[in-house]
Amino acid sequence: MTLRRCASLGLLGIAIAIGIALPARADSVVTSPAGLSIFQITSGPFSGIDPSDYYSAMAFDPSGNYLLLAINSGTTAQSSPQGIYEMQVDRNGDGEITGFGTPSLYATVNTTVGAVNNGVGGGLIEQSGGSLLYTTNPSNYVGSYSGGSSSLTSYTGLAPYTLGGLQYVPASFTNNGAGLLKISTSNPQIPAPNGEWYTIATVGGPVSGGTGGPEADSFVYALPDADSVPEPAVLIEDASTLTLSLYGLDSQGNPTTQIGSTWVASSQMLNFGIARDPRLPEYLFSTADGSIWAVEEDVPEPGTLLLIGVGLLAVIARRR
Repeated sequence: MTLRRCASLGLLGIAIAIGIALPARADSVVTSPAGLSIFQITSGPFSGIDPSDYYSAMAFDPSGNYLLLAINSGTTAQSSPQGIYEMQVDRNGDGEITGFGTPSLYATVNTTVGAVNNGVGGGLIEQSGGSLLYTTNPSNYVGSYSGGSSSLTSYTGLAPYTLGGLQYVPASFTNNGAGLLKISTSNPQIPAPNGEWYTIATVGGPVSGGTGGPEADSFVYALPDADSVPEPAVLIEDASTLTLSLYGLDSQGNPTTQIGSTWVASSQMLNFGIARDPRLPEYLFSTADGSIWAVEEDVPEPGTLLLIGVGLLAVIARRR
């Protein structure tokens, strides 16, 4: 039981016990039809970041101590190099994320070839030694950053589809393409399912797949959990529908059918980018106003259920 869960469920138990209604959440701009918990970690852009800049891809370092966040310029031509920022992750006693340190520039990366203006897209991977892989948007390139310099590899042949996320299939997914480097695409101009999913042997190497599936502006693999993630799965962000949804996987790490209800539904534009906390089953995403959110499973523990049960009994007894 986490502190955040204790607070919300404890309040619920008290409210039931005294027979009052709880007020609606102020942050209902983002909701979870699946009944998971959603928390707003930060509100608005970080101090020192131009409010017109916009966030995109994000990724944790393997320890979960730092978060990398791509911040694209909203005031200058996107032909300029874009920034990948690093922030320390603040946690409570249960390990849940409560905030972030001041962003500092981790890398300046190229996103553009020729005259087309690009930003960092929905894919970002931190590799061993601190090197990076990332996608660009709207033109199709995969960037590689190492040792203070970056280079771009063209995937323009995948047009009219636009590159979205970029992730390795976890090594533990032995029946679902473990170790493959996957890239998602989207094409909102055609009816759903309007995405294609590919496997890249190495950046610049052969591309295979082209398996049709849901549009994914960003995605992250979800490790199996006894409750909300019953099997190896992938959490997909679709910016056109403002949703995050969980899908099962085929043998190559491609999405198959949706599992359960939509995880997140937003009335505000979602930025490209999802990240999975390596310590806890929490998933981060951001909204257009520069806020960062977390979605996690919310399951009452026996003590909380007892509190709620006692409250119900009290109400029943009072009404007799």
